[in-house]
Amino acid sequence: MIHVIKKAINTCKRNIVGRQKGGVLTRMVKATGYDCDISIDDNVPTACWSFDGKHNIKVGTKLDQICNSSTKNNDAKLKKFVEVVIRHETEHGILTDRTNATANNCKAEGVPFALYNLFEDVRIEFDSATRSGGDGAFRWTNYQDVDASYNSASSLLWAIKTNEAGIKKQPSAYVPKWDGAELVQYKGNAKKTRLVVLDFYRRACHAMCSEHLVPICKEWIELFGMDTPPLYTDNVINGESDNRDPNGVPIIAPTGESKQVDSKDRRRDLWEHKDAPINVVQVQRIARNLRNVVQSASVRKDRLSCNGTKLNANAAMCGSDRAFQARRKTHGKRSVTMLVDMSGSMRRSWTIHGGREFVLAFRELAKRNLIELNLVLTVALNHKSNNYVIKSSDSDQWINDLLPYGNGEGIMGTMKRHLPMIKASQTTVIYTDSELRDNDIDTGAYRKMGINAIASYIEPHKSMIAEGRERMDRHFGRSVIANNANELAQRLLREILKD
Repeated sequence: MIHVIKKAINTCKRNIVGRQKGGVLTRMVKATGYDCDISIDDNVPTACWSFDGKHNIKVGTKLDQICNSSTKNNDAKLKKFVEVVIRHETEHGILTDRTNATANNCKAEGVPFALYNLFEDVRIEFDSATRSGGDGAFRWTNYQDVDASYNSASSLLWAIKTNEAGIKKQPSAYVPKWDGAELVQYKGNAKKTRLVVLDFYRRACHAMCSEHLVPICKEWIELFGMDTPPLYTDNVINGESDNRDPNGVPIIAPTGESKQVDSKDRRRDLWEHKDAPINVVQVQRIARNLRNVVQSASVRKDRLSCNGTKLNANAAMCGSDRAFQARRKTHGKRSVTMLVDMSGSMRRSWTIHGGREFVLAFRELAKRNLIELNLVLTVALNHKSNNYVIKSSDSDQWINDLLPYGNGEGIMGTMKRHLPMIKASQTTVIYTDSELRDNDIDTGAYRKMGINAIASYIEPHKSMIAEGRERMDRHFGRSVIANNANELAQRLLREILKD
């Protein structure tokens, strides 16, 4: 990899001779009047630029890990990819604020550097591709793969940037499919999420300077949160880091709080709400994926068969070829108790990534009289567990408008509070995330009491699923994790049917 980077750097340093434009490094130095030092650095994940009286560009040695296989396996193409990366850094040198003003402004306004960098990348690449005398399109898609769909707004923004939608005749055609909540409240109206992300992209493209992006980022955070694609962004501005993790939030670990012994019933009118449109289409789609749960209904292990899950002693002693007890369907409805984590870390999972549609899909099946459903909200406030059992008189709109808050989950306290109801259910589903603060989850002990609890979790970043599963396994004996609500419903279905 290093020898490829060295060749790419030499190409970018070509002199301007006659009609030859020269390399991008040479042209940056000429355009700005400042010298440039460029080096290879193992500690840099991709590449970075900073300024301290001269341009400093560092190129990482792991660029082959963020390109597609055809690029990785072809040195000539890999060299061109490195050249494009270096070109991107020279655009920072030409267009990005060379002072610490932007970094200080981001800190003051609570904007993660990684998120700001994504918006700045949009701005400088659009300018480079469209200005007179520029080098035109970057053509990132020759070197990096863009997925067909996304469930993270910042990942979708990255994909739109990579597709260079801003220079296409029909920009919306270059916006991948969105798997999260289809509609969001934007500028006073319910609008399609993928088009709202496209609008933010356009606003970033036309921002006049680096600092003009900060208020746009603040508006983005209010709508979509701070998470950023961990593979393609860094948390450094002009050589200064904001010391955040790749997603802009602290990693949550179990606290040392005392174990919860009970949960307080919290009044209906005390749960926080914010008006939002119901995505009926997505709710119905997820409900269809869950319908097979109903079709499988309950099972009994009392039919003699030539194969099955348990040996029948009398039949075996008689030498019968039907010596096993197999499952068979019975009439009736599957009973499910769902505990919904309403702690603050769930806000984006609930409002953006399809969490409320996932929960409303279960309620849709219950309204059709296809399952028996107990829906329970749970949250810890001041380290005290609070809960609310949703009633049939509570509208779908009331559930849809719920706004997660609080400093903990209160799951175990709620399970203890409603133990008889949970034991009477065939399956208990806990909809939560991997940022758990409760230190006393012990579903293994509860399984011995006949409770069948399955934790479910939407992780919008595919690259973070393995890490999320590891965190979930600290608390739950069984868990189902997926990238979006539709996939989560299907995986949860398969897990339920194992019982």
